[in-house]
Amino acid sequence: MKEKLKDFQAEDLYGKKRSLKDFQGENLYLVFNRGFIWPFCRRHMDQLRDHKEEFEKKNIRILVFGPENNEDFRKYWEENK
Repeated sequence: MKEKLKDFQAEDLYGKKRSLKDFQGENLYLVFNRGFIWPFCRRHMDQLRDHKEEFEKKNIRILVFGPENNEDFRKYWEENK
């Protein structure tokens, strides 16, 4: 299902403000998690990592949003590849 979203901004892992407009024309898979303290969210991130190549082959970019600040998110991402 393709839907149009209203533009919004959020900081990426490195503190850079990004907008949905930055990804215009790309296929996006938006993930909103409850935080890395939740085992379900950690498993979901593992599944996305394990299937990353399949998403890339379909030209789909994964954007993950959560309650952690960008520094904590980056640390988790780097520790869990």
